[in-house]
Amino acid sequence: MKDWQPSAYSPRTGLLYIPSQNLCMDEEGLSANYISGTPYVGMNVKMHPGPGGNRGVFQAWNPVTGKQVWSIKEDLPVWSGALATAGDVVFYGTMDGWLKAVNARTGDLLWQFKTGSGIIGQRSATSAPTASSTSPCCRHRRVGRRDRRRRARRARFVGGVGVRKRHARLADKTALGGTLYIFGL
Repeated sequence: MKDWQPSAYSPRTGLLYIPSQNLCMDEEGLSANYISGTPYVGMNVKMHPGPGGNRGVFQAWNPVTGKQVWSIKEDLPVWSGALATAGDVVFYGTMDGWLKAVNARTGDLLWQFKTGSGIIGQRSATSAPTASSTSPCCRHRRVGRRDRRRRARRARFVGGVGVRKRHARLADKTALGGTLYIFGL
């Protein structure tokens, strides 16, 4: 399943790099009212790992042939963006806080760095040989802790559930964060 996170294309390899989820869901529709600033789902959603038991996949596809070239299974959904470089290196982040660099042609892991919290932000690069990554996963956890009672009262109206509740193991794998990391390439 592909969500909002940006993919990347490399004209050198001709491949499209896609961060994605591998989730199955139980859904229960319910009556919902819109409340500004809260999730507006209109259903109770319980997410489970998809086929293979993992929740996320980072993958490379050939858009001409429509075939997958390689894939990397991740325990949690891959909600980071992808960044492809002219040096045939692709970057992506995981919700348990790993910024990873992989070979653009094979998917082999070249380098990884453990950040302070899960990565759901976008990668970026400049004309200088640098790359940046944000580590903002904490925002979901802080909201859950800070106003738990208010969210519980609103949940019956909006039917939304937070990221932490959807992926129970996330709280054990990441910490509060909110940091910008800049790396020389």
